[in-house]
Amino acid sequence: MVRAMPKSAAQTRRAGFATKTSQPTKKTAGRTLAPETPLSIRRHGLEPDEAFDTIIRKRVGFKLGKFAVHLTRVSVRLEDLAGPKGKRCFACRIKTTVPSGESVVVDVREADVHAAFDVALDAHERAVRRMLERKGRT
Repeated sequence: MVRAMPKSAAQTRRAGFATKTSQPTKKTAGRTLAPETPLSIRRHGLEPDEAFDTIIRKRVGFKLGKFAVHLTRVSVRLEDLAGPKGKRCFACRIKTTVPSGESVVVDVREADVHAAFDVALDAHERAVRRMLERKGRT
């Protein structure tokens, strides 16, 4: 028989990642849930988009929140790689660091920034799961 998680614990597990975490807090935090795990979003060659940043935080929390206690930080880097002929190409690089210092990095290039993020996040979830299974943490 499977025990159901209390609703508040399930919601915390799937919550969006933190916008900022202070340096002293990072050093003493130890294992944290998704709302306390720092997520940085970087853009190169793209205009700031608060609505898309909110979507990124929610989607990363939904996909990686279940692994949050095993993660130190997550970063999402979006970049416009327009070529010399003007063809649109976007890169999305997602990097996750675990307390042992290892990192999982996924880099995807697509014609649309939203598609690049979606594909990268799905691949990144699988990569993090495999790495944690290999380490015996899940």
